[in-house]
Amino acid sequence: MLRRSWFQILKCVSEIDMLHLVKSREVVDATHFISDQERVQISNAHNHGSGGHPSKNYKTKLIQEHTKFTREGVLRFSGEYANAAMVAAEIPASTVDKIFADSIKLDNESIVHFCIALAAVSAVELDNPLNPRVFSLRKIIEVAHDNIHHRIPLIWQRIWSVLAPHFVKAGLHRNVNIGEYSINSLRQLAGLFFEKEELTNFQFQSKFLQPFHQIMEQSKNQAVRLLIVECIFIIVKTRFTNVKSGWKAVMSLAAKDPHEMLVSKTYDIMESILQEYFPLLRYKID
Repeated sequence: MLRRSWFQILKCVSEIDMLHLVKSREVVDATHFISDQERVQISNAHNHGSGGHPSKNYKTKLIQEHTKFTREGVLRFSGEYANAAMVAAEIPASTVDKIFADSIKLDNESIVHFCIALAAVSAVELDNPLNPRVFSLRKIIEVAHDNIHHRIPLIWQRIWSVLAPHFVKAGLHRNVNIGEYSINSLRQLAGLFFEKEELTNFQFQSKFLQPFHQIMEQSKNQAVRLLIVECIFIIVKTRFTNVKSGWKAVMSLAAKDPHEMLVSKTYDIMESILQEYFPLLRYKID
């Protein structure tokens, strides 16, 4: 019955997970994603406030209040430990995980609303300039894994129409580390989807791979674009017997790209596909 109210619920769940991190003093996601420039900015903010005078700049003040570096140079986010410990004791991580595991019990309309809200919360987490997180992005993969064999293709089309734009936006994130993580998450999701054989009347594989193409077209970062080519090859390599309408998307990838290294890499991959896998497909047809 929650429908559109799932956003508020899942936003609270995201905050509860953050309190668990504060309580356990674990390394937060931002430690792995912040760039060298952002690391310098945080360090400078702390140096600026070392005299006991907090900055009047809002972002700098947030950095001073909520972040610190350990002796090993690991970034940690501070918080009210006592409050976090109390919340973590009352709401264990298993309770949080159960919300996502029980998504298979939602009806077809409710699972769509659930995914809309989960993608929206994930977008909020990724756009946090001080503490970007991938908690909800990981949960998207988990929910997809649990539901992929429980939903008919028509419902999956509705779900994917919500998740695909989110993955494109995440893959084009200003922080390249987050973009690459998002693309690898998309690869995991594609691997799950390609486990199922495509039905004759549903050319959903090509639609599923469209986010890769959209990121390729819009991204100017060569490392990100090369990663996409490699992800596509991994999908084909591991699920080649199930690829049907997806072949068109695979073969057109980077074909008109102006960068020689990327075109050369794509050519080598396509040559490998034709030499290693095409004979197997032809044998299967015979």
